[in-house]
Amino acid sequence: MPFILSIFIIILSTFAHAKEINLSNQKFAVYVRGTYGLSLMGKDAYNDSSGTGTSFTDTVEYNQSGEIGFFVTQGTLGFRAGFEILSTQQLENIEGQNASNVLQTTLDSEVRASILKAGLEFNLFSNAYSKAYMLLSVGTANLELINAYDDADNSPADFTNFVDSTVLMGDLLFGYEIIIADNATFMIDLGYRSFKVPELEYDRAITNYQGSQTTGSAFKDNSGNNISFDMGGYFAGAGIRIYLDL
Repeated sequence: MPFILSIFIIILSTFAHAKEINLSNQKFAVYVRGTYGLSLMGKDAYNDSSGTGTSFTDTVEYNQSGEIGFFVTQGTLGFRAGFEILSTQQLENIEGQNASNVLQTTLDSEVRASILKAGLEFNLFSNAYSKAYMLLSVGTANLELINAYDDADNSPADFTNFVDSTVLMGDLLFGYEIIIADNATFMIDLGYRSFKVPELEYDRAITNYQGSQTTGSAFKDNSGNNISFDMGGYFAGAGIRIYLDL
């Protein structure tokens, strides 16, 4: 996120003295954007893989992201492409207990995805100063799940699971854009992200609750089933576009 903000500041300072734009005749822009939203993940990334009989009460409640990219438009149709980093709520020192409420382990858990995405933006309404739009985008996501255990004198000793996956994702949003200064506009949007992860693999060898794991083997739960989860959900976003006269 600091990297994205730094690039935005450089772009904004470079073009801060440009002539005020008319949105109806602009062709190209760069943008920076962030989102915050509800997560469908729950406890799926750790609850059933942290040892037989161990369960957690803490859940992943939200996702957040930062994105940077470019936008090309002609008439009522636009094309947007960008790079997004999406992460779940980071859980720290959450407690896993057995049925008798005896502490079995503590856990730090986080999922982070790097996404290359592109989409079509459809102009729903526009004038010289603002517009409403719909965006449908798809992307390829490389994600990593890190579960770090402090095992409260149980077996195995403290360890960290590093697992990853590559999946397709997509989102649909409705947004509104308005000029705020010179060639800069402010965007807000509401949407839904589809991001299902059907399986993951270990990216390094480890001995954990399910025994010895090799690089590339499937990440499974206590019953031997593949771990899967959903990083999707509803979100709200906001961002800045800088239109350039190329």
